[in-house]
Amino acid sequence: MSNHQEAQEPLVSVIIPTYNRLNYLKQAVESVLQQTYKN
Repeated sequence: MSNHQEAQEPLVSVIIPTYNRLNYLKQAVESVLQQTYKN
């Protein structure tokens, strides 16, 4: 038997590719943080 505990919520990775768009990066990160994930 394993001591590994399952997470209560699913783990989701987010990749925000950007190049030379620093002014939009804050908005993109805030948008990701406001998302809800329901299966």
